[in-house]
Formats: sequence, structure tokens, C-alpha cells
Amino acid sequence: MGAHTVTEATFAARDGCLLSGTIVVPDREGPHPAALLLSGSGPLDRDSNMEGQILGISWAVAEMLADAGIASLRYDKRGVGRSEGDYFETGFETETSDAFSARQFLCGATAVDSARVGTIGHSVGATIALRKAAVDPSVAFTVLLAVASSPGREVVEWQSGRIAASLPGPDWLLGRWFRSRQQRDRERLLASTEDVIWLRRQRTPAKWLREYMAHDPGLELAAIRTPVLAVTGAKDLQIDPAELAVIGDQVQGPCQTESPHDLTHVLRSEPGKPKLSDYPDLIVRPVDAELLQLLTAWIRATIGAPNG
Repeated sequence: MGAHTVTEATFAARDGCLLSGTIVVPDREGPHPAALLLSGSGPLDRDSNMEGQILGISWAVAEMLADAGIASLRYDKRGVGRSEGDYFETGFETETSDAFSARQFLCGATAVDSARVGTIGHSVGATIALRKAAVDPSVAFTVLLAVASSPGREVVEWQSGRIAASLPGPDWLLGRWFRSRQQRDRERLLASTEDVIWLRRQRTPAKWLREYMAHDPGLELAAIRTPVLAVTGAKDLQIDPAELAVIGDQVQGPCQTESPHDLTHVLRSEPGKPKLSDYPDLIVRPVDAELLQLLTAWIRATIGAPNG
């Protein structure tokens, strides 16, 4: 691994909430191109981890970028790790705003070339990265890992069907029960008005879910003129890889789409039939090396090879 400097960073969101993260800077002559790293849904820390789910996606991407001469910023979501706030009371719109504040902070970092700052997002983080690219032409590049172009409600409905089909046993015995339960949960969430509700004995960020289900990223695609790399694995249980065709067709800037045959939603490869129950075994493996090499090579080709 190449040498790099890791620094704790604190920045303010638009409402003054202080968020904490990590800036990684390659130990070579700068200023450096850089990427803001955005994790998926849930109370994830700067490394894309939470209790019971150690994904390590942002950490792995940051390390690979640093070796390639690219700086990065990743951060704890509100109420997670060292960041202030309450994750469960935070809506999707506020989470999006926090990401925009993080980019502004990264662009102002001394070691960073503000003209070559892009965004790399995974899952919901990719939805936010897409949104930023649509409204900000200064974004140098955008990498969308497992991103949806359909409205959020359609995405969660597709997920229910895809996961149900992967469950063991006869479809009528388990799959139908799963889809029915998910539908009841969605109806209760959409009928709620509170920021947080208890759903099946779990504290649930109802405001976030309502705002996410109402959001339609497809309306933003035609406004994107920044270079885009969109990657969704063929074995993704949570995002339909067929949406890559819509992204490739609608994005106005240079756009490359890839659907690795065995890649799953957690960015690990699975040669067999994908199942949600396999996630605990998958995530103990490293993030797929070929994927990391793909995105790093694409970024270097897009912005020009970094100094050194």
C-alpha cells in the first residue's frame, strides 16, 4: 500500500450540526484530486459500518484511492460515531444536505484541487451522488455503485419481490408472507406523520423512509453532464441492474455502465444464487478487488493521472 496521511475532520452542516469524518491524503506532491464517499442507508459510520454489519466499503475505497494518488473524505452520519444529531430523526432531505456540506468542506481542504473533486456513492449514497451531479456542474466525476433510477417507492417494492424470490422453500409459504408483511409496513410508514415510529418492535426512521420513497432520481438524470460510471452487479438483490440502461440513456455527459456477473449489493462477488441470508458470510470477505480497480482506473482516466 502507498503512504498517505489520515486526518480527523469536523465540519458543520447547513443547520450547524457538527459532523465528523476522515480525510485521507496521498503522501505525494499536491494539490490532489479528491472524492467524497457516501455510504448506503442505515446508521452507518464513516467506514460504512454499523452494529451487526461491518461492510467497510468506504474504508476500502479510500485506501484504494489513496494508493492511486486521490484524496478522499468520508464521514459519520448524524448521530453515528463522532457526529452530532440523531440518526433516526434525520430525513432523507437532511441527509442529502449533509452530503452537499461535506463536498463544500472537501473542496476547501488545503491539499485538494477543488476543480477535480468528484463523488462516489453506494446504494442510497449513490442516489445522493446522482442528485448532486444533477445540480452542480462543478462535480468532476460521479461513481454510482448500485444506484436506482426509479422512484424510491418502486425500489423498495422491487426489493421485496427480489428478496422474496430468493427465500428458501415454496413461494406461497414464505415469499408471499414476506411480500405481504413488507407491504403492510410500507402502508403504515406512508400513513405516519412522526419522524420516528416503532415498527415490529424496532425504532424506525419514518420521516427518512417517507422522503426517500417520494424521491424520483429519474427526473434528475437528464440534467447530469458530469462524467458518470454506474456499476450494479447482476446478483444485486436490492437494486435492479436493468436500471443501468436507463441511466446510460438519460445521462447527458459521458457515461459508462457495468454489471459484473457475480457482484452483489454488498460489493462482494457470489458465484452461486444470491440470497439475503448469505450477507453475513459475504461481508467477512474483502470488497471486490476488480470493482475497486475498475473505479480507480476510470477516475484516473477521467480526470487525468494524479501527480506522482
